[in-house]
Amino acid sequence: MNEDRRTKKTKQILRVSLIELLDVQPLEKITVSQLVAHADIARSTFYLHYTDIFDLYDQLVTSTVAELVTNLQESYPTTQVYSELLEQLMAEIAANYAIFHTLVKSNELNFINHIKPIFIKKIMQLDPLSKDPLENKLMSILAVGGTVDVLVEWIRKGMTPDAKTVAEIISRYFEM
Repeated sequence: MNEDRRTKKTKQILRVSLIELLDVQPLEKITVSQLVAHADIARSTFYLHYTDIFDLYDQLVTSTVAELVTNLQESYPTTQVYSELLEQLMAEIAANYAIFHTLVKSNELNFINHIKPIFIKKIMQLDPLSKDPLENKLMSILAVGGTVDVLVEWIRKGMTPDAKTVAEIISRYFEM
């Protein structure tokens, strides 16, 4: 179903407002009243699109992860150098820094728990690390878990050092 421009704009305003509110308080403390006041949108308009704050949040996380996966899927595993793939991933994160920083800052584990299994599955299917199924699964979990944890720390530190440096360090680990 195609959404009209007004609907897309309204949803975008609500997403941005939620991200801004998440920057100052946890999701559980944000009310629909606060959100609609911040977004300058009628409460009834909010309920046309979402059942509650958690529904908005879930859709925000789902769409962010889906966009990230779609963008990376175009080049993975055709990008042969792991550091290049990581730099691309980090560029995607940087382009959406506000949401990633807010999710990481708020220790929102739903987001991290949502993204890890997707990448583990992609690596297992597209670029097996071992011919043995158990070893492939365990190595994929280790590779993705370690990489995601390093990226979370990178986001928490304001994306320093630069993406190229971090990607090269992570890549060296996997080349050992």
